[in-house]
Amino acid sequence: MDTKLPSDDKKKYLLLSTWTWMATHATEAEVKKRGRENIIKAFGSIEKAVEFQQHYLAAEATEAKAG
Repeated sequence: MDTKLPSDDKKKYLLLSTWTWMATHATEAEVKKRGRENIIKAFGSIEKAVEFQQHYLAAEATEAKAG
């Protein structure tokens, strides 16, 4: 059985990480706004993005344990 995460999920996770950084750590207001907008556009809401992130990290941990 293949337990590898789909590469699309990895790409989404990396984009989400970038946008989260933009929304929380950028010094320019426009960059913060763009990060938040990108998250909402891609996931529908911040809550859904957080849910995706939690599921992704749990699956990644399971995959790491499986070897």
